[in-house]
Amino acid sequence: MNKLNENITAGSNAANSKPQIDMPSMASSTMVTTLNIGVWSDERNDRAATAQVTVSNNASDKAARVQKFLFGGNCAELEAIKAFTSEARRVHKSLTVPWGDGGPRALANLAMPNHVKVMSFYEQEHAKAVDALVAVWNDLVIDAQVSLGDMYDPSEYPTSEEVRNRFYFRCGYEPMPQSGNFLADIADENVRVAVESCDRMNEFRIQNMLRDVFNNVFKMLGNMSERLDYTDTGETEEYRTKPSKANPNGKVMTRKVGVKKFHDTLVSNALDAADLMALYIPNDPVVRDAKRKLDETLRNVTEDDLRGDGDLRKDVKRNVDDVLASLETFDI
Repeated sequence: MNKLNENITAGSNAANSKPQIDMPSMASSTMVTTLNIGVWSDERNDRAATAQVTVSNNASDKAARVQKFLFGGNCAELEAIKAFTSEARRVHKSLTVPWGDGGPRALANLAMPNHVKVMSFYEQEHAKAVDALVAVWNDLVIDAQVSLGDMYDPSEYPTSEEVRNRFYFRCGYEPMPQSGNFLADIADENVRVAVESCDRMNEFRIQNMLRDVFNNVFKMLGNMSERLDYTDTGETEEYRTKPSKANPNGKVMTRKVGVKKFHDTLVSNALDAADLMALYIPNDPVVRDAKRKLDETLRNVTEDDLRGDGDLRKDVKRNVDDVLASLETFDI
């Protein structure tokens, strides 16, 4: 059964429009956030072992490099911290948008409570993971003497408290720089230049920020449109998988003809991108219409619904294409 409301209205058809953006207002409603996570690596270049390898093979000094792991490549506690750090950075990036070059990211004021909550959780879990490493640190160092043999060097291992200080988790928030922070009424050429420079930089960065937001929307919706563009005829075909050791000639499998696969994040990715767009451009009617239409189209739809219902798949694709067409009128 078709789950879509048949009376969903189309988005705005305005041509060659620009989003309704008030730069000073956007600057005051957005802040800059930076995430810094300290790490300690157990990877080291072993010069003595490198020299031994090159000499024994009659090779030049720079022909090889011996890389060793201080815990023999087997430290579950350290690997857990590395994986956790990567996940925290990924989530931080997903909740923010680019701001300038490098580390700082932009964050809408309205999104700050959720960002603080999420990053606080990661900070607490990071501390627990570091505690777990410190608790077994001395045992790990003792075991390393056995696993590394002659490659063991005690000077390469900090104390447990020293290594604790190498790991840190800091998430900071600052107001977006604005020219109003300057004493703009002072009759000074240097102040005037500073004010103009701040305004130009803000406008440049805000434009780049919005461009990234829109590019993400187009990427997610475009992928959804492409993945939903098929008709399941019920026909099947045989195909052979890639060769492997177990099956040198590949394995014969059966698949549906023309049916496209998509991940279980297809819907959530599109909705997240739309939410982000509406968060940073809340006052534009085209954006509001696009957000509303995507909500009505996707909020109660699952990927399994889309796989199993051809009519639903066509309706969702049509509405997604309408939204894409309405957003393509923007000149950013």
